[in-house]
Amino acid sequence: MLYKAGKFFVITGLIILMLTGCQDMFTTSLFSALKPKASDLNTTDLLSFSTSALYSGDAVLVKEAYDAVEKKLESDPNNADLNYVGGELAIKLSGVFDMTLATTNPEAYLQNIVNNLDYLKEAGSYFEAAAEYEAALTPQDYVLGGVGLLLAATSASDLNGLSSFDFNNPAPGAQEEAVDFIMTGIDSMGEADAAYWSDFLGLNI
Repeated sequence: MLYKAGKFFVITGLIILMLTGCQDMFTTSLFSALKPKASDLNTTDLLSFSTSALYSGDAVLVKEAYDAVEKKLESDPNNADLNYVGGELAIKLSGVFDMTLATTNPEAYLQNIVNNLDYLKEAGSYFEAAAEYEAALTPQDYVLGGVGLLLAATSASDLNGLSSFDFNNPAPGAQEEAVDFIMTGIDSMGEADAAYWSDFLGLNI
């Protein structure tokens, strides 16, 4: 009798565990299904999502946010906040701030940036638009955005290609505008920070 009772409780317990597990799995799947895509969010929620993605360290979320911002800007190209966060997301995707890789494997770090130069160029375009529409850029934003603009305006295939660029004699037009953008950031920095970024990016300023 005790054996049968014990067996009954064991079976009952297993059934409860199975049902609980199924409920958790169903609930998780349900919430995942109900969670809106970044591309479906309104501007306010997308900006919030993008900020969270930037701080999450999750490259998949950053890319999802970037793609959604890019799409949203098609219908709202003059939005300063969207352009600014687009620049921030592009910088993140470029790998410039992957300090872990930079310290553990410098060659892989530089190659990663080379592989993602298009994001750095896009960051330049986004930051330039953000500044035009009066977003508040940091000195660092101006420097990195300007580097992206300069890469797009020259034949340089990587950052090393800018080390020989004559910042005192840029070609009129896009190169000159890119240099002005960089110098806006450099001139707003303290001497130590300006020297650090110039050296870090290999800029002959």
